[in-house]
Amino acid sequence: MKALITAILFLIHNIAIAQWVSSTPNFGDTISISAIDVLNEDVIWSAGYRQFVKDNEYGPQETDSAYISITKDGGLNWKSNSVPLGKKPIITSICSIDQNTCFIAGLTNYKQAKVLKTIDGGKTWSNAFSPNFGLGNSWVNFIHFFDLNHGIVIEGGQTNGFSIFLTENGGINWTLINSDSIPNSNLGEFILGADAYGDHVWFSTSDARVFRSTNGGISWAVSNTPLQYLLGLSFADQKNGIGSFGYIANMIIPTEMIITSDGGINWDRMNIDALGDSIIVFGYEYIPNSTFILLTTCKGSILTGYFATWVSPDRGITWQQISTGENIHWPTFISPTIGWGGEGQQFSHKT
Repeated sequence: MKALITAILFLIHNIAIAQWVSSTPNFGDTISISAIDVLNEDVIWSAGYRQFVKDNEYGPQETDSAYISITKDGGLNWKSNSVPLGKKPIITSICSIDQNTCFIAGLTNYKQAKVLKTIDGGKTWSNAFSPNFGLGNSWVNFIHFFDLNHGIVIEGGQTNGFSIFLTENGGINWTLINSDSIPNSNLGEFILGADAYGDHVWFSTSDARVFRSTNGGISWAVSNTPLQYLLGLSFADQKNGIGSFGYIANMIIPTEMIITSDGGINWDRMNIDALGDSIIVFGYEYIPNSTFILLTTCKGSILTGYFATWVSPDRGITWQQISTGENIHWPTFISPTIGWGGEGQQFSHKT
């Protein structure tokens, strides 16, 4: 069993022909991919951590390291290293600058947020974030760089509201955005997912709201959605995006999807009836600068399948099933023809 899968997807005349090709980043088969960043068709960074595995639940193990792996030749060869996050680690977000420099956002003990940086391809790591996160449970959700100098960190635990930090010098110094620039969080509301395109940034919350910025995170507005809970977001450009609500811990909840065409101001339900009943969407990607949406799904046990991959060529109006059998999370594309997805740890790969 391979720990990472690269997707090569050919989209010609609205007919999807897909092939998932396995590639192993030297993690071992008991590592679950938790984040992927595709710098270009040759350089791909991936992150993962070892989990405990139950019939319908994943979870971070108590004493294992998180791992990072990089390929510089499109997946032919990988170099992997551990990341010093501490016990019960999770890497929640990854942002690479070049083939040697990368930032990761993560957690220790499932609640203590950290941001680390490497400048030597993952061999060594340093603390890249001087401001302290909030007291109590702190969950850093997202790190992204708009260019070499300008970056953003989004943090939102259940006890301290939302915190957004910006850097203008490549992460050397960070500035906390004034809370007056961010609409208030509701009691107990926390951040679940985020995405960025150009200078636009979005994040989703447990109250199914979408916060959006059109100026690199300096100021924010908020919109409601038709859902009760909103796990994550994916935008193809500054206008077109999707969101998802589905699997949470060991709760099997059929997925609901929403879609926007005005940058996240208004949201409508996306019809995924063609995928069948009780479908759980593990991964989703609104493929950049295109009309194509890719979903990776599960029906039945989240660990043993039935797994499938679906593509819509027309912004979610029609769907085609293009492969079966791959338990794929975090699909990440740089074009309609090249993308990557990480394998979730299989039930048969208990530690």
